[in-house]
Amino acid sequence: MVIQWNIRAFYAVKNWPWMCLFFKIKPLLRSAATEKELATLKEEFQKLKEALERSEERQVSLVQEKNDLSLQLQAVSDNLADAEERCNLLIKAKIQMEGKIKELMERLEDEEEVNATILAKKRKLEDECIELKKDLDDLEITLAKVEKEKHATENKVKNLLEEMAVLDESILRLTKEKKALQDAHQQALEDLQNEENKVNMLSKAKIKLEQQVDD
Repeated sequence: MVIQWNIRAFYAVKNWPWMCLFFKIKPLLRSAATEKELATLKEEFQKLKEALERSEERQVSLVQEKNDLSLQLQAVSDNLADAEERCNLLIKAKIQMEGKIKELMERLEDEEEVNATILAKKRKLEDECIELKKDLDDLEITLAKVEKEKHATENKVKNLLEEMAVLDESILRLTKEKKALQDAHQQALEDLQNEENKVNMLSKAKIKLEQQVDD
């Protein structure tokens, strides 16, 4: 609608100089003095006509350029709409990524706390392992000493067992000798008792004989 109105206005303006010149020139045609002015006016008219044609060409070019710009503007608008949609999608994706990053950061903090706790426990266990290793070394040294003392004690026990065996033999021999002495002592006691009985009988016989002699 706007383009059609511009074209009509263009043609109206285009015909307007002719009409003006016609009304100006008509009273002067009858005068020979006006021929020169008419030639000048024709020259000016030609210039105006050429200028008008250039203006028309320029207007057509501007209309075409306007149409091109309209198409470009439409394409830019479409691209802008696509860009806005993509931007909105990117904003949503950014928000989601920020949420995930926040969640991951929280998890990372938790993992760091757990790792710190594990590291502290690890260091504590390493210290305990060092202490236990030291205690184990001390125990190994003590065990070596005990083993050495054990061997020495075993040697002493062996020697004592040998001495006890010798003592057992001595005790057995002495026991036999004691039994023999006891038997001899018992025999001696019996012999002594017999001799005492004999002495008593002899004493009684002596007393009896003495009485008989006295009688």
